[in-house]
Amino acid sequence: MGARSYRNAPRSSAYSLERMEEELLAPANLRFVRDENGQISDVSSTNARKEGALAIEAVTPDAYTPELLYAALDAAERSEREFMRTGVRQMTGGENGTMSNIDFERAVILSNLLDDASLSMLSARGMHGKATGDRMAKVDAVADLLYKGSYNRDLYTNASTMGLAKDQGHLESNKSGGTRLRPEVALVNQWLQATEGKDRLKAINQARLRMNAAKTFSPEVLNDPSIGRLTQYKDFQNMIDKQAKRKSEYGFN
Repeated sequence: MGARSYRNAPRSSAYSLERMEEELLAPANLRFVRDENGQISDVSSTNARKEGALAIEAVTPDAYTPELLYAALDAAERSEREFMRTGVRQMTGGENGTMSNIDFERAVILSNLLDDASLSMLSARGMHGKATGDRMAKVDAVADLLYKGSYNRDLYTNASTMGLAKDQGHLESNKSGGTRLRPEVALVNQWLQATEGKDRLKAINQARLRMNAAKTFSPEVLNDPSIGRLTQYKDFQNMIDKQAKRKSEYGFN
């Protein structure tokens, strides 16, 4: 089937472009590029036989909430303690997808329908910016990205990722040769980096302390004369500015 067949499929069909957009692209904060009439654009080119006729663009993710961030850190801690106990890291879904799974099948279909610019953008995201190879290598990478993203959760920690900015987190750290990827809340991914074991538990605790500091920060504290005088010092003022920014970023405002 070509793009036209999926385009003409009724909205009730799981294989309509609208349904695939809602159930595969939206969880990854993506959508189809549309024309001035609001219809999904056909971006066919002279290279149409070698690439798809659909393009995608990013959607602004939802704002973080403190509840979600704390829950994601708790989930990361539980998973790391389990790994330290068993020595095993296991995902609860998304591995070894087959065409008998409708979400995996649709991810493969959708990846094949995308133009090369869209494939390149997404495959670089899934493969951490490394060389993504030829078109079929990109299709495989994007199918994996969309399929795993359709779960709306981190497939290792089970923390919710619905609507949020996500990174492709390694199940094993990159420095340890980890290649298994799963969707992870972007801010948590940035906080924990390539840590493992006790180092990861330490990073999780530091992230909680960072959140707690932002939570308790209040501009009113600067009304205290003994505190307000410190704002003349650049380092102190930078610290104040940083806390205010974090308070907003973490969703405390």
